[in-house]
Amino acid sequence: MAKNVITIIIIAVLIAVSINCYNALAPGLTNVEIRKRVTLKQGYVIIDTDIEVLNGSLNVLSFKLPLEYREKLIYVRATAGGRDLPVKTTWNEIIIILPEASRNIRLTEIYELNMEFEENTVKLQFPLTVMPREAIGDAYIEVKTPVKSYLVDSPTYLNKTDETAVANLTLAPPGKTDIATLTFYQADLLWFSIVQLNRTIIVEKNDEVVFVDEYLVENMVGGKLDHITLQLPLNATIKRLEGSVGVYTGRGGDGAFYTWTEENKTMASISLRSALWRRGEKEYLKIVYSLPVRFEEDVLRIPAYHSSGLPIESYKIIIKIAGDGRLLDSTPSFVRFLNGYRIIGLQDRGLLLDDILTENPFVTLRVHLNPTLKIKPYLILGTFSFILALVAAAFVQKMRTIETEVKKLVKIDAPKETLKEIKEL
Repeated sequence: MAKNVITIIIIAVLIAVSINCYNALAPGLTNVEIRKRVTLKQGYVIIDTDIEVLNGSLNVLSFKLPLEYREKLIYVRATAGGRDLPVKTTWNEIIIILPEASRNIRLTEIYELNMEFEENTVKLQFPLTVMPREAIGDAYIEVKTPVKSYLVDSPTYLNKTDETAVANLTLAPPGKTDIATLTFYQADLLWFSIVQLNRTIIVEKNDEVVFVDEYLVENMVGGKLDHITLQLPLNATIKRLEGSVGVYTGRGGDGAFYTWTEENKTMASISLRSALWRRGEKEYLKIVYSLPVRFEEDVLRIPAYHSSGLPIESYKIIIKIAGDGRLLDSTPSFVRFLNGYRIIGLQDRGLLLDDILTENPFVTLRVHLNPTLKIKPYLILGTFSFILALVAAAFVQKMRTIETEVKKLVKIDAPKETLKEIKEL
């Protein structure tokens, strides 16, 4: 018992000495507490960091940024007291300019995940900007993973638990940044990406708009991908869903889909009629859904740039108005008038991602509807539909050729009795 007490006293003294030595070697450093929450998503990672200044003061915070992740940084934002702070990114650091007496700062980083594929597994890698250069202190880190089965490769201080990896760091040194690497089975993730989005927004009524979204979906990591989940605007109602092999019924089994409300969005779970078995395989989907709207003195706001919950780099968006209209808050890429419809092309804004809170997905229009014009939005075919129709035609023609060749073989080689049985079938 006495030995244990002496050991505890010695450890306490050593810790105190180390703290004093650290402060002596690093004069002017501020003491902070860091709480970092990391969420892995399909192809990207969101890192939210709360920084509390315990003593001292800061007018700038700078975090080391690994060179290979500068191009993978999708978004960065810093706030204090609900106000945005100036943020600058260089080739190797993130710099935040602080107002006087800032005690609580929120930093949000979004990175594209680095993926290293092996036979059945994939390594997901991302940076952990643990401590700014100007401070020392304790850091608490929590990494939320999409599945329970995974391994932590690095850093060694991350400890695996169910669906989270955690770390409690005492006196993390100034400028500490690490690369986190977690390994998953490819078949467990079931991740997909949207390679291309073609969106047509149809305005015909004064109480709803109709979205016709055409997606080219790709298996991102491998393993059997037989269902996907998309994020639609709140109160969206699916009117029709179809793919390269036909219409989705909405009933059980392949081709089933259902929706539910989650926070401020509508979630849609879709069971693919044609599963994607390998990384890089693609499937076409067209989803037609309506959204209730309300005009205010002929002015309408539409979430035209929503990303369906995934990062989308390649997209085309047009608005078709039964009558006339114009954009009030942006410049169109083109404007046409065809068969009584005003067609407005929207500009490419760069990457679409709903998790980027500062990006406003809405556009504002002034609309004058012509109630005599009526069409069925789900009959509109976009570029993908046309291309896939040609592919389907080629596929049918090939199958017919094969069928003809089979008939020839049967005619030549099969006995009369067999031919009779086949004919009866």
